[in-house]
Amino acid sequence: MSKHEERKIKSDVAPRFSFIVPASVDKRATARNRTKRLLSEAVRLSIVHITPDVDCVVIASRNFKESGIDGTKTLIHSILMEAKLFK
Repeated sequence: MSKHEERKIKSDVAPRFSFIVPASVDKRATARNRTKRLLSEAVRLSIVHITPDVDCVVIASRNFKESGIDGTKTLIHSILMEAKLFK
């Protein structure tokens, strides 16, 4: 089995997400890291409903307002619904 085939099999298992929070959102690295953790947790809670074999990059904008895990989960859910990434 080639390395490409191995990567293909691994990517079929679960979708992959990456989170980018630029300094324009907040100058403090601790605030940006918290935002990344909130986004990651919101995706983790929804991952079983997301189509496998998908690579996603989530980029937070200046308008992103921290509203806790519930607000972030709602935001991620609406973005994924709009992108038609739910099973």
